[in-house]
Amino acid sequence: MQKYNKSAAQILIKWSLQKGYIPLPKTKTPSRLKENLSVDDFELTNEEIKAIDQPDAYEPTDWECTDAP
Repeated sequence: MQKYNKSAAQILIKWSLQKGYIPLPKTKTPSRLKENLSVDDFELTNEEIKAIDQPDAYEPTDWECTDAP
């Protein structure tokens, strides 16, 4: 998110923490591990949290083979 100069992963990790969830991000890359841990210097607003909770559009994130032609 440009407002915070953070990656999508960092935004979702922060969203998880602010919702009271325990995120379990996975990476093999030391630089990404450091990035994933750098989420204590900002807070998402209530409006931003709601926008993540209820996106405007349905955007599937996987492929369902039974739906394929």
